[in-house]
Amino acid sequence: MGNPNTRKSSIIRALTGFLYQNPNNTRRYEVQTTNNVLHMYIEPSSLQEKNILPNAFINMCNNENHILVALWIKDRTLRNRERTYYPRGVDYIQHFINAGWNIRQVVVLGVGAIPNMPNLPVNTGFFFIQNPLTIF
Repeated sequence: MGNPNTRKSSIIRALTGFLYQNPNNTRRYEVQTTNNVLHMYIEPSSLQEKNILPNAFINMCNNENHILVALWIKDRTLRNRERTYYPRGVDYIQHFINAGWNIRQVVVLGVGAIPNMPNLPVNTGFFFIQNPLTIF
């Protein structure tokens, strides 16, 4: 999670080998960890940027066991006729938890704290990386 231009997508691609234009046009990847291979659904662009509401993403990924997704910290309202509202990143996380998802880790880039942070379950780990990352 981070504000726009904090290299969220770049970090996800670097860590997973994700390609936007992969041969099978899929978001499902096998990611090697120290102990095993995770079958993971990956969405490197923030859901707010891609105009995907929380419940729509839950429906897209409800049968997935491992999900890696980017979120913006702040909310976003489209200036269309409907004025579509996309909530803050922590509100997406709250929707995911309410749907029964187990959120293991959240990495927050570019800030030291999230204003008006809701009370989330204790098993949800937040790691804050304040300095912007440069990937060469």
